[in-house]
Amino acid sequence: MMYSEFKYYSCPGCGEFVVNYPETGSFHHTSVDFSDGKNRSMYSFSDLKITKCYGCEKNYWLREEYLVGIYDYGKKPLSNSNEERNKELIRKIPNWEKVKSADLPSVLGFDELLKAGDFRNEDEELYLRQNLHWAFNDKYIFEDRMFHNNAEKVIWEDNLKSLIPLIKNKWGYRLYLAELYRNLGRFLLAKLILAFTITIYPNQRKTKSAIFKACKNKNRMVVPVSA
Repeated sequence: MMYSEFKYYSCPGCGEFVVNYPETGSFHHTSVDFSDGKNRSMYSFSDLKITKCYGCEKNYWLREEYLVGIYDYGKKPLSNSNEERNKELIRKIPNWEKVKSADLPSVLGFDELLKAGDFRNEDEELYLRQNLHWAFNDKYIFEDRMFHNNAEKVIWEDNLKSLIPLIKNKWGYRLYLAELYRNLGRFLLAKLILAFTITIYPNQRKTKSAIFKACKNKNRMVVPVSA
């Protein structure tokens, strides 16, 4: 596995540093696809767009204005410009090797950003809402408990309803749209969407089958996609 550019950011609240790794693949035998469209693996990094500060716990977007520098882990020898860039980063962050990696906010963190309207366009809103959906499903998969209280259940359902208008006219999101309606318990509508969704690739066909089977079983929760 070859990493390339590690990007270092500074929290706009307190100045604490985080490093964002480039997106990488995952080992096949540890990787599982789920009906919500997310691939979950024990050994993978994601190129995040948002993080939670380890210092002041502020949730913020990893925007260019917070970028401190880039360290290049690419193939050697590096170009002179990349060598200078690495040296510049080390001058700014002497303990650069000990900086913690960026990590996604919690369920409540995503909800906080959405309620504050902290997004610049529809794509950013979709990013927040989809990751909030996935965060709830992560809790169900890894903690076997999606909600800690009724307030979280309300956040989950409201987010599902808000996601639908963001994707209903996007053809590439048809399977995800069916998944959202299934999560809401609208199984007949979910199956109708599936019936009119053309799947080309094997993983799409497997996801479609998994969602349809879950509808048949009146199951609203996220399910793994069979290999």
